Amino acid sequence: MARVKPGVWFRMTEPLTKASASQMASDLRNSYRRRLESLRMSGVVVGERWEAEYGNDPTDADPSHFYVWFRLITPAPSTFLAQGVTR
Repeated sequence: MARVKPGVWFRMTEPLTKASASQMASDLRNSYRRRLESLRMSGVVVGERWEAEYGNDPTDADPSHFYVWFRLITPAPSTFLAQGVTR
């Protein structure tokens, strides 16, 4: 969905621990610098740049629940998408 609407913020639906949310946001933000095999998530395409943040959601009263918000900043070049290079 985020690829269809670049620049629009989305929130991951499942709550995470603070450590997991922090790591996921960091992995997504820095995915363009890393080899896809080293990421702890799937679905990232070579050439994409993502912005990601994590924190508590005011709509969730449990302070131990953390969420990741993300948005696509730079879509992958079409040559990569055509080849289906994903992890």
